[in-house]
Amino acid sequence: MNSKSKYIVIFTILTIPLIFIFSCGDNPVSSKVKPLPSVNGPGLYIPDSTFDFGYVPQNGTVSHEYRLYSVGDDTLKILDIRPG
Repeated sequence: MNSKSKYIVIFTILTIPLIFIFSCGDNPVSSKVKPLPSVNGPGLYIPDSTFDFGYVPQNGTVSHEYRLYSVGDDTLKILDIRPG
């Protein structure tokens, strides 16, 4: 067996398991992506509408980022925001 044939055999032996691993089973990225709901008129979708900050000491500062999605087929106007 010449050296070119050896490289082809080694390449084949290494790539077939990788192809199998990546083509079978759940895709960790696509399984976490949820489709956004669709509504007639303006609509707002907030995937995580609550967040537990846990224990916060007095005068402590906390923050959290919320993602808002406009899911309707019309213009969504946010006119006022009030913290809870």
